[in-house]
Amino acid sequence: MKYPALSYYILYVLTYLFALLPLWVIRLKSKLLAGLLYYVLRYRRRVVRDNLTRCFPEKSEKEIGAIERRFYRGFTYQVLSSFKLLTYTPAQLCRHISLEGLDVLEQLRAERHPAILLMMGHYGNWEYFSGSQEMIKGSGLQIYQIYRPLKNTAADRLMHRIRERFGSRGIPKHDVPRELLHLMRAPYPAETPLVIFIADQSPAYAGSYWTTFLGRETAFFNGTEKLSTKFSLPVVYMDVKRTGADSYVGTIELLHHPQETVPSGAVTEAYVRKMEKTILRDPALWLWSHRRWKRPRLPQ
Repeated sequence: MKYPALSYYILYVLTYLFALLPLWVIRLKSKLLAGLLYYVLRYRRRVVRDNLTRCFPEKSEKEIGAIERRFYRGFTYQVLSSFKLLTYTPAQLCRHISLEGLDVLEQLRAERHPAILLMMGHYGNWEYFSGSQEMIKGSGLQIYQIYRPLKNTAADRLMHRIRERFGSRGIPKHDVPRELLHLMRAPYPAETPLVIFIADQSPAYAGSYWTTFLGRETAFFNGTEKLSTKFSLPVVYMDVKRTGADSYVGTIELLHHPQETVPSGAVTEAYVRKMEKTILRDPALWLWSHRRWKRPRLPQ
């Protein structure tokens, strides 16, 4: 048991020392890393180019190449700058992220819903928004993030430390229904759970919702919609917009109210349309290296 603990502390110390570097140094390192990944190692170049070409058939090869290079620079900076969450003060964090539309959450909390579900995507610096609990302190809302546990226990423990430093809490992906039920039955005093789902990853075939996304037939998780229906919970969407070189604003919008009667798939479809609009605003900020379309739709 000592060796896993030792590997975690070594990883933590190294990451913390890196996080002490000024942002301009991290930006320089990220550019060097982007060049290495793009030109030398060619990390997922084929996946990124295929995704972009198929989603934007109207764009020229030059335009696709420009988005591609911007993606690699943004992606490497997003990864490296996320470690700064270990050292940011609340004031520093607030210079990088802000929230709008909090009145939507306040109204839903006032309606005394046992929980609120929030859907967003891998867009911009999504890791920064794990610090959003700092923005809503004193609001009576408590953020819970759904995450997929990492196989490496040291890395998994480190990511917990980073994501929960400003007060957010985590729920393993496979424990969501049970933990959500527990939170609704025995909530923490004076806190309404705000459960965040990053819902733009590729799901398994079972229970997938199929629709057209960025011009392509695409499967989506519909677990958030199922939980909303089962427990009569409201669903909100967070639209992320880049406002500076390293700053983002997340705008909360109501996606579904449990008093509304909608057909099956309507909540997931609403999320897809919102997410598509967010991506089209600045495509380079989305996670194009993900094998989003690896599973074709099976014949009915």
